[in-house]
Amino acid sequence: MLNKVPDCVFHDICQFLYYTNWNQFMNTTKKFQDINRQTRYLALNNQKSILYYESDDFRKIINSKIINPNNQLSLNLRKYNFDNNNINDIFNIHKLDLYFSNINNNNLNYFRSIKKLNLTGCMCIYDLAPLKMIQEINLSYCYYIKDLSPLKKAIKVILSECKILENISDLKDVKIIFLSNCPKITDFTPLKNANILYITNCQGKFDAKDLYTVDQLYIHSCYNVNNIHKLKEKKNNNLSIYFYQ
Repeated sequence: MLNKVPDCVFHDICQFLYYTNWNQFMNTTKKFQDINRQTRYLALNNQKSILYYESDDFRKIINSKIINPNNQLSLNLRKYNFDNNNINDIFNIHKLDLYFSNINNNNLNYFRSIKKLNLTGCMCIYDLAPLKMIQEINLSYCYYIKDLSPLKKAIKVILSECKILENISDLKDVKIIFLSNCPKITDFTPLKNANILYITNCQGKFDAKDLYTVDQLYIHSCYNVNNIHKLKEKKNNNLSIYFYQ
């Protein structure tokens, strides 16, 4: 279609696109505005995320710019001090970062529709039952996590410093897994179907030979690993294994 446009007009179009802010361009017609609302993704910084959480007016403005917050909106509420007795039920969003916030387990129901959730340092979290629809989750420094069964349908799981966690069999269908400093885990065999598996600083004694089916396997600073040589022997040449001590 563009090859039918006169050169001078085509040049003007290119100049306009080069010097015009994309959002301004997408606001030039009703059609473009509709496309922009359907396709854009808003990742608010910490300041704007707090404003979104606290202000009804600002939240209406942001929501008016997109069609579905559950697919198009990410909030950063890192270190936010929630009133756990009065949570705003506004979390029908795609991604939420609660890094070292004070959220407690009683309020996880508010996050049941979120697809990507960072709970790093949320030390009052122990029961993940409301999060059965989660796709990606970071549970680093959630010391009291024991039951991973709600994460059966997850795609990516990060677990670090989960000191009492022993059973990881519920992660058998998870494709990307990061495990670090989880001392009580000694059987990693359930994770043999993972595409990417990182095991670092896990000092419990474990047998590695059955992990040869993992596409990309990283074992770092784990000093009680048995049969690493058998793992390397079984490993297909097209796959990757990285072992560091």
